[in-house]
Amino acid sequence: MSLNSNGLINARGQQNQRLPYQPQQCQNLTANEKKFYKGIFDSLPAIAFIKDKNNRLIEFNKTFEEFVRIPREELLSKSIYELFSDAEKNHADDLEVIETGKPKLNIIEEVIVPGNVVWLKTDKVPLTNDNNEIIGVLGISQDITQQKIIQDKLTSTQEKLRRLNKELERKAESRTKELLESNEELKRINTDLDNFIYIASHDLKSPIDNIDGFVHFLKESLKDRTTVDEEKVFDRISASVDRFRKTIAELHKITKVQRNFEDSIEEVHLNEIIEDIKTEIFFTIKKANAKIITSFDVPIIRYGRKNIRSILYNLISNAIKFRSPERKPIVKVSTKKDEHGVLLSVEDNGLGLTPDEKDKLFIMFKRLHDHVEGTGVGLYIVKRIVENNGGKIEVESEKEKSTIFKILIKKGRKHVAV
Repeated sequence: MSLNSNGLINARGQQNQRLPYQPQQCQNLTANEKKFYKGIFDSLPAIAFIKDKNNRLIEFNKTFEEFVRIPREELLSKSIYELFSDAEKNHADDLEVIETGKPKLNIIEEVIVPGNVVWLKTDKVPLTNDNNEIIGVLGISQDITQQKIIQDKLTSTQEKLRRLNKELERKAESRTKELLESNEELKRINTDLDNFIYIASHDLKSPIDNIDGFVHFLKESLKDRTTVDEEKVFDRISASVDRFRKTIAELHKITKVQRNFEDSIEEVHLNEIIEDIKTEIFFTIKKANAKIITSFDVPIIRYGRKNIRSILYNLISNAIKFRSPERKPIVKVSTKKDEHGVLLSVEDNGLGLTPDEKDKLFIMFKRLHDHVEGTGVGLYIVKRIVENNGGKIEVESEKEKSTIFKILIKKGRKHVAV
């Protein structure tokens, strides 16, 4: 949009009403017409002003006068440089509009008015005469001080958040590095511990066998020459040696399990695993008159074959070992789909557990029943296998009724249902 001496020209090139601020045109207007057009100009809510090519203030509306807080007579009698300290800076935009003949919109500028500093958003368009010569600039401004304050606060807040995020990222990277280093250190410690247990369990076999042999030799040498109490002492020594041998064997088994944590993943048919276990503990099942019932909604899973066999072997053999003397042992093994993966359950009708016993169930070498043989390592191994493969194991039990072991094989990992 541009303005000529005949009035404002809109985007379609149509002539609008005349304005009474061009001297040559004002001569053709009556006093009433001048008053009418001045009233329209003053009624504009925006700050409006007109300057000539020499940066002189020619006309302005009432809103402009109220904004700068300077009387009209003073505004018209003084140069713009006397009125405003930043007039030279703002004049650069006027010259660009005058030289190019193109409007300049959305000019954001800081303006100093008496007693205050404000921010304006200004649009400036060229002002032309009847010969289409540019003779000045028409400016329309809006006070955006409050918006600018909010924007500056938002920008400051965003910058603070950026710095905070950067600091948090730095701390997270540092913490991650520390955790990785700690994890590597724990891996080295665990490896050293496993190696120590493996070596110790292996090297202790010979001394234990020697002690057992010496006791047997001594007992045979003193045959028919020992008292009943001495015979009992020999029996106790033999029992202790045997217990020691079993403990060493279990320690050796733990190290073997540790080395099998990275068991190769494959499709495992659970029915095949169960049949294999039933064959291995055939006489135990027959002696206890036990029954193993399977119900697999998910018959095939992807898991380490050695690991899943170790889990099921320990749980099934324990279920038979800790059976109730009041009923025939029944072990139910089942799988079903879960929202998080596959739920493997092993349920028995044995001795059951108290809440206090449940809390101690997975502690290494912790035995809850002394009337049967065992070292308390089996369930510790089961828990380690499950958790090292990203799963979870829970126990539900009622004393003298039943125990259910529930193992979650999570989906989204390498161990999932087929």
